[in-house]
Amino acid sequence: MTTQKLGLYGLFCLSLFLFACSSDKKSNNEAEEKDANTITLTTENEDGTTTTEEIDPQNVEEAMNQVKDALSGLNKDGKAVEVVNFRDLKEALPKKIAGMDRTSHSGEKTGMFGINVSQAQAEYEGGDKSIDVSLIDFAGVSMFTMQMAAWSTIDIDKESDNGYERTTTIEGHKAFEKYDSKAKSGEVNILVADRFILNIKGRNVSASEMKDAVKDMDLKAIAKLK
Repeated sequence: MTTQKLGLYGLFCLSLFLFACSSDKKSNNEAEEKDANTITLTTENEDGTTTTEEIDPQNVEEAMNQVKDALSGLNKDGKAVEVVNFRDLKEALPKKIAGMDRTSHSGEKTGMFGINVSQAQAEYEGGDKSIDVSLIDFAGVSMFTMQMAAWSTIDIDKESDNGYERTTTIEGHKAFEKYDSKAKSGEVNILVADRFILNIKGRNVSASEMKDAVKDMDLKAIAKLK
């Protein structure tokens, strides 16, 4: 998944969540409109059988509106919060990281159902080495933060001859690290101030260079952006 598509992932999850309000089925669903008043939902079950259910479109619309009202611009404390300007997020991405120069720098703000996402990306290169960094702000809306940082709710500690995966804390913030010594690739995800999601992905880099990349990010400054 590219860094540009990463920020839209949470919005995509919202559309799935809203659709789920129309049915609690867990298998593949196909809906087709029967007439102006009803929708026929055909569900293919795991045993190969199918189940048909008629749904009132008005009920689905009401459910969508309820979710929209409940989540739109609200953080975990129930307060309306605006996302940080993506230009400020761009400023938080340094010109150099782990000894590599920044070769591209971009940002954008997107929205759906009243939910806004602000994000910034930067690419760094040095010879055959490269590091991609993205910083995303969902304004602290818990649903989307948890979709993007599901690892922050579990404990992971794996190690093999080829590398490791583990949840940890970095400067007091929840984080997830993984590194593949065979592929010389690594990734670090940090949930900053329970709001910003920082993703650092490296290719043809050492584990120590990934650590250097994290050190070059000013997490205190990012936390203060809110």
